[in-house]
Amino acid sequence: MPRLLRLLRNVLLIAIVFTAGWMASKTLTKYYMVNFTWIMDDGKPPTDVYSNLGTVFVDDTKAIIFLMYVSFGICPTRSVMLMNSTDDGITWGRPRNITDQVGKEYATHPSPGYGIKKEHDPAKGRLIVCGHGFNDGVGIVLLLSDDHGVTWRHGAFVRGIPFHNNTDGDFAPAECQPVELPDGSLYLVVRNQHQYKYHCKMTMRSFDGGETLPRRYMFLDRSLVEPKISSGLWYHNGTMFYSGPKSETERRRLCIRWSHDYGNTWTSGTEIWGDLAGYSTLMMLPHDTNHLYILYERGWIMDDGKPPTDVYSNLGTVLVDDTKSIIFLMYISFGIRPMRSLMLMNSTDDGITWGRPRNITDQVGKHFVTHPSPGHGIQKEHDPAKGRLIVCGHGFNDGLGIVLLLSDDHGVTWRHGAFVPSVPYQNNLDGDFNPAECQPVELPDGSLYLVVRNQHQYKYHCKMTMRSFDGGETLPEKFIFLDRSLVEPRISSGWWYHNGTMFYSGPKSETGRGYCRFLYTACLVRYDDITQKHHC
Repeated sequence: MPRLLRLLRNVLLIAIVFTAGWMASKTLTKYYMVNFTWIMDDGKPPTDVYSNLGTVFVDDTKAIIFLMYVSFGICPTRSVMLMNSTDDGITWGRPRNITDQVGKEYATHPSPGYGIKKEHDPAKGRLIVCGHGFNDGVGIVLLLSDDHGVTWRHGAFVRGIPFHNNTDGDFAPAECQPVELPDGSLYLVVRNQHQYKYHCKMTMRSFDGGETLPRRYMFLDRSLVEPKISSGLWYHNGTMFYSGPKSETERRRLCIRWSHDYGNTWTSGTEIWGDLAGYSTLMMLPHDTNHLYILYERGWIMDDGKPPTDVYSNLGTVLVDDTKSIIFLMYISFGIRPMRSLMLMNSTDDGITWGRPRNITDQVGKHFVTHPSPGHGIQKEHDPAKGRLIVCGHGFNDGLGIVLLLSDDHGVTWRHGAFVPSVPYQNNLDGDFNPAECQPVELPDGSLYLVVRNQHQYKYHCKMTMRSFDGGETLPEKFIFLDRSLVEPRISSGWWYHNGTMFYSGPKSETGRGYCRFLYTACLVRYDDITQKHHC
């Protein structure tokens, strides 16, 4: 879920909050599962713990950025967690549990988007976060702090009707976004989860700093149609901005609309994305009132014009063709065919807009359809094969290993080059030779240097390195090594070369993804001088 907020030095912070398991839908779990682990207060990774949904907000007075989110598994019930940064998001303190402060019956999902700090009376300086859903029912609550985020309590509470076991047509306010108006009142746009009466947004008002949300100021805004979704809201200088899909049933046709009368009427707006579109959030910079920023989710309808079922995408590589000023994203997609498909999309305006993905499976050959590895692809700057685009991939439909994918016509057509299979090719076990995620760089002599994940820790818990001297056509066995100085816990790592220096980043551990390091070598050393490299 995207979040966008302004920082104190006129820059933007983009926070993407992933779910490590999606409770509402097995299908969504399949699509969105991402496993992130926090080290909790006892110093040990917890089991059966995951975090979900969060709100970012800023206390300008104290120059503090906060992230409030909900965590499952730390307690028998869900927990509301709070963490903060005092250096514009560069570093963050440990999360602290504020469930007892707000009350366990008000432990809620902080809604996507952002929280606010009140700029006007009443309750000037108050921090306000809007949350939805509770341990034992549905509805929304405003969480309040009057001491710069030290302590928290609940304010206004609007329960669903019925509070338990809502069904279609019931009153169930959900994800919500507040803004403050010039008179100090709050205006909330609220997801109408079970489409109470109409397929449109709810709106609510508070005139006491979030202590109450009077029923007489709760409305259904039929001009803001929605397909059950969180939307963006922003107020500036007499104009209210709204972003969301302009559809009653489908998450598509994302539009920005605006109101000059505090949300009483809305323009037809401007379409941002005409295809599949999801959550969005809006923001302005404090010293730039000429631009409105939007961060949003978007997708495509596949070639048959229908959304696919049982399809998800995984792992991708970005690369740039400087000659043609094109950015490429190559990724793997499952389910479009009986086997995985290799997809390619590109942008010609620095990533602002992107073309539709195209399937290049038939070009590279179905036996070499691979996971483009995390990191970046390269364009060769030197002979041989100057100008060639190269992507390193790992894993195949029928086995394991790595392959280099090559294009000599600026990404129009692709083919496979060097191929290093695992040994055995299928059914690898710990200790077997299995090269995996890989990152290439080009050296001044035109050769390629790859750092490669040693998936099954062949011989040692360290990186593999490989070389190519023909532009990626081959990776000779005599130049495949184990670099014992680069210990690793089976992970993808960063790799970069510049002006005589090679840079490497990765955890400095053989078993755990904990301590991270940044290494560099200030010279290029001949292989026969590196005593810690061992032939595979």
